[in-house]
Amino acid sequence: MDSLIDVMQRIELLGVDLSMEKVIQEADGHYETIEDCTRYHEQETVEAEVWVEDQPRITEPDIERGEAARAELKKIFESSEWSCARYAAGCLLGIGNELEQQAGSWLNELENRLSAATNPEERYNVEEDLGGFYETRAAKFWHDSYDIQARASGVRRRAGKLLGIDEADILGHELLIDKRLGQTFEEGQVQRVYDSAQVPKYRELASELLGIKKGDYLARELHLGEKLEPAKLKQVYDSATNSQDRRLAAELLGYSRVRFLAHEHPITTLAVVGTLSAIGIAGVAFSLGYIVGECLFK
Repeated sequence: MDSLIDVMQRIELLGVDLSMEKVIQEADGHYETIEDCTRYHEQETVEAEVWVEDQPRITEPDIERGEAARAELKKIFESSEWSCARYAAGCLLGIGNELEQQAGSWLNELENRLSAATNPEERYNVEEDLGGFYETRAAKFWHDSYDIQARASGVRRRAGKLLGIDEADILGHELLIDKRLGQTFEEGQVQRVYDSAQVPKYRELASELLGIKKGDYLARELHLGEKLEPAKLKQVYDSATNSQDRRLAAELLGYSRVRFLAHEHPITTLAVVGTLSAIGIAGVAFSLGYIVGECLFK
């Protein structure tokens, strides 16, 4: 049996062939030398070369290649051992309601096989097939109309449930696809993804859609146990709403308590520096001034 990756890659190439065009006339032209005075605000005239097209490039559909691709896709749709590959081929062939019904039958069959699997290899093959539905390997072959995408979403969601994926992560997966397609979102579902999804990239997308400050989102990730790189810790330190979150970021960045206090209360710290300077404690004032400068300008 061919691997799923190989079959899907072949289907993608066939999808390209379906809309392939052939060139029946190449573009042609020549360069002409013209006087150009705009470059120097008309103070000086210079010569410039421009391309002049004598004949346009003309293409037409490559019918022979398209028909060959369609025939191979039909063969995959009718006989592939991978259900998700058959689904992908059917999408490219433009099969509508019939394909939706067929996808339901395939998923039923995969559910039964998954329940009856007695060895790891069989279970792996079934889960890989389900993953093909869930990861949009097949769904991406749909046109971008809302109605068709909604049907593909139903297929993905059911596959995700059969794979045991948490509902919030399934919703996050859909949010990611909807964003790529420019679709609108239900705020309640977005909030659920932000509150409960296990996959960080889904929580991040939900935070953006909910308008949550980047610093606050990253602070929450810290509390969830995620390890943040220094640049992201700096975002928490600079912009998180909660001072305890900013303090935690400062500790993880290795900042001293004095530096954190100067960051939190720059006006007060500057006043202290000014007072110390006024009464002549120059060394202390210089040190504090240096710290304030580090906090305010770095």
